[in-house]
Amino acid sequence: MANLVSTTITGNVTASGNVTATAFSGDGSSLTNLPSSGAGNVEAWVNFNGTGTVAIRDSGNVSSITDNGTGDYTINFTTNLANANYSAIANPGRPTNGNFNAGATVHVLAVDSFVIRIRNQAATAQTDAEIVTGVVIM
Repeated sequence: MANLVSTTITGNVTASGNVTATAFSGDGSSLTNLPSSGAGNVEAWVNFNGTGTVAIRDSGNVSSITDNGTGDYTINFTTNLANANYSAIANPGRPTNGNFNAGATVHVLAVDSFVIRIRNQAATAQTDAEIVTGVVIM
C-alpha cells in the first residue's frame, strides 16, 4: 500500500481501489463517477411550483412532475432507483388557500416515481401549494 501526501494535485488522476479524501475545495461540479446509491445517499430531490401549470424550479434525478389534481403530484425519476424501499420526505410551502396549516404526505413509493399529496389540515381537503419540495434518501 502506498500513501500519497500532497497539498496540490493538478491534471488528471487515475486511482484504483478505495480512495479516501478528507477535504475538497470548490463546488464539486467537476467530480465524476461518484457512487449514486448506498445507505444514506440522496437519490433524488425536487423543488417545484404546485399551482397552475406545475413547474420544476430545480431538481436532481427528477425528470418531470405529473399533476394528478388538486394537491396531488407524481414525482418521476430520471433514473430508476434500485428498489422501492427508500425514504421520501415532502414539505409544502404556502398553500394557495392562504392557510398555513397544511401538511404533505408521501404515497405510492415505486422505483420510477412517488406521490406527494398536500392537505389543508383545517378544511381536511387537498390543496395546491406554491412551493413543494421532496427528497428521496436510500
